[in-house]
Amino acid sequence: MSILQKMLLFILLPVVLGFSALTLVNYFVARDYIEKQIVEEIALVTRDQKNELANTVSLLGSALGDFARSDVARSYLAALAEGDDSASAEAMRMKLLQAVKRMAESFSDLRDIGVVDGSGKVVAHSNLNFIGAALGERGYI
Repeated sequence: MSILQKMLLFILLPVVLGFSALTLVNYFVARDYIEKQIVEEIALVTRDQKNELANTVSLLGSALGDFARSDVARSYLAALAEGDDSASAEAMRMKLLQAVKRMAESFSDLRDIGVVDGSGKVVAHSNLNFIGAALGERGYI
């Protein structure tokens, strides 16, 4: 071997081995750090989504509760319970349908909104095809 080859052997071999070892160490350290960051990010996103869902459910529950206690819904349901088929009952029904439609437009998170009487019959709904449907056998009605 010439002197140049001997010098390269004693210089290049340790440098290549050192860089290889450094590369491996950096790879494993970076991989662990990135995995840790991903876990932390997922935990933060999950927590934020949980809070957002809780806020949305609370807001929708309040809005639907307020709607259920409104005079529009209560007066029409009371007229239905009394068997009132007059023009004033029909006017109340139209007001109720308009209120349901406005509520459905205001809350895009809700697919459908309906009002059900005591027997489980749908008396107003954001989808007119559901009006008159009997839902009384369902456990949540």
